[in-house]
Amino acid sequence: MRDDEIRRYLRERNPWWRAAASGGDVTAWIQHDPTLNAAAATGIDHRPDVLADVAAGGLWVVRGPRRVGKSVAAKRLVAGLCAGPEPGAASVVYAAADGFRVQDLRRLFTIGRELAGAGPLHWIIDEVSSVVGWPAAIKELRDNTPLAHDAVVLTGSSADDLADARSALGPGCTGTAHPFRVLLPMTFREYLQASKAGVPLPEQVTPDALRSAAAASAIAELAPFVDDLDLAWQQFNDIGGFPRAVADHLAHGDVSDAFAFDLLSWLAGDVERDGPVESILELLVELHRRTGSPLNQAQTAEALHISRDRFRVRCHRMISTFAAHWCPQGDEHGAAVPGSQSKLYLIDPLLARLPTLRDPALPAPDATRLTESSLARELAQAIDRVHPDRFVEGRAIRYSRAGAGVEVDFAPVPIAVAGVRSRTVAVESKWVSRQWRGEALAVRRRFGGGVLATKDLVDIDDPEVWAVPAPMVALLLN
Repeated sequence: MRDDEIRRYLRERNPWWRAAASGGDVTAWIQHDPTLNAAAATGIDHRPDVLADVAAGGLWVVRGPRRVGKSVAAKRLVAGLCAGPEPGAASVVYAAADGFRVQDLRRLFTIGRELAGAGPLHWIIDEVSSVVGWPAAIKELRDNTPLAHDAVVLTGSSADDLADARSALGPGCTGTAHPFRVLLPMTFREYLQASKAGVPLPEQVTPDALRSAAAASAIAELAPFVDDLDLAWQQFNDIGGFPRAVADHLAHGDVSDAFAFDLLSWLAGDVERDGPVESILELLVELHRRTGSPLNQAQTAEALHISRDRFRVRCHRMISTFAAHWCPQGDEHGAAVPGSQSKLYLIDPLLARLPTLRDPALPAPDATRLTESSLARELAQAIDRVHPDRFVEGRAIRYSRAGAGVEVDFAPVPIAVAGVRSRTVAVESKWVSRQWRGEALAVRRRFGGGVLATKDLVDIDDPEVWAVPAPMVALLLN
């Protein structure tokens, strides 16, 4: 882009500058902003706090899957900054970096400062991960220009450049303790809040306290609502947590065809770039069918009639675009076992249902597998809240071998809560309503106790293993 094109682009994308210069209403643009209007039209007020602590001098990188609300969060941050007394609308610079080259990005910061003023400024750059080489460019600007004193918020839909970003934007460059954030689909708790289900929402507990007195008190509070939670959990595993999907469900009873097409277009573009949409459907069906078991990549590639290398590329793209996440096998200390097969979980239950929405002849998702997959994400997200970065680095959750052909779904991993070292509680997912003690033998023998996540059965009298409905486990964690 030429400099005059960048100037024109910035003036168009930052209409609050002209209002500030002329003494007009610096928030008038909000009424006409397509991103904010689309969010308001959903009818749900989902406002994750991923950017709640933005301040001058810091740098934040927010990643997550497409259509999860990163752009909405960025625009809401801009709106809040414009409406507040500080820093003032003239000091806010917004840009979407889709289609930019790295030299365009560098010039954007130079020209943006010329147009906005001396600073300190607040920069909000959406989809920066689409710019090849952006980490090195941002590091150079933070090291050698006034950008070091500004607030910089960068969003992206890919983790391909994660290692480069961590290396370039490491100590001394971000100005904040937790610069790398992840925005994921709504949790079960957030779904209940949006749907106004009328179920009490107890205080969350840390993953090492799932069998604590606080957890027992919350379970007792939720026990009268076990049937309501069971129904809501099944609806959640049908609809998922993408804000648009939840809004469609609340307004019309199901996910719209338009949003299902949006998700398929995302996966087709980012995961299967050189194949038909049907190949994405086949991939989702096969990955969901193998949920809960260590993923044998050779066998899965054969089932999909593709080479092992091509399947590995697909898996990498699923992970890097936040469509799925790994659960490696863990040893007795919670560390990954080298050379072992990992489980793979889709990031949201709606992805498992997309094939059926597209083609009703394809198999519908299995409730047991959906529950395990949803619990995997809830637990990973809870651990990531205690130890930021574990999710995106694939270090949040582990499964454990408990004997020949026997596994514990989510093994204890080490965490530190308030500076005290601890271990998470082992969790085994079993979609059962009775005779649960036999299902709990693996977690009892392997770890001496834990939690069995059931369908709707509550029993916390056993001194070693508690039976707790999966939706209650999700509410306790997040």
